Amino acid sequence: MKNQSHTFSLAEIIGIHEKIYESHKKSKRKFTILEEFVHEKSTESIPEDYKFLAFQGVIGMIIKINRNRDKLTMSYYDSEFRPLNDGLIHFRNEIARLERSETPENWKQLLNVARRVSCIVPTPFARIDLFDSSRGPLLGEVTLTPGSFYYPNGHTLSDGENERLGRLWTEAKDRLYGE
Repeated sequence: MKNQSHTFSLAEIIGIHEKIYESHKKSKRKFTILEEFVHEKSTESIPEDYKFLAFQGVIGMIIKINRNRDKLTMSYYDSEFRPLNDGLIHFRNEIARLERSETPENWKQLLNVARRVSCIVPTPFARIDLFDSSRGPLLGEVTLTPGSFYYPNGHTLSDGENERLGRLWTEAKDRLYGE
């Protein structure tokens, strides 16, 4: 399918959805999910996806995923966007290619948004997914599970890294709910 761009007024959007909802009268739950095409800063067609493992304002780890190659490429950073040391992550080459990539130009903005969003979500842990667009950081989604670290067939963490992130989770829970 070709990329097509259409602009609709609010009244037109409401009208389209009313027609859709009318054609599905038996459905009890009617909701709409709206997605936006994100314009990338670089020449890549899909924006780089930054996943922040966040614990009520404290960033435990950052994962960058690039989906523009023949195989996913992933980079890992600490809470200040410095590349993570080898040995902290057990990486499976079958799922992606490990890449050491440069820190993004607006890393401070990305960190600030991720921290702020994680403080708004009333849970000790949230994975904050951001895109680095030409307009600055954009929120992709907030996920309440750590993603592929949760599944043993994906990339996994060393015991020490699991324990460190577990402590961040406990500390965030204590801050949020009290001891």
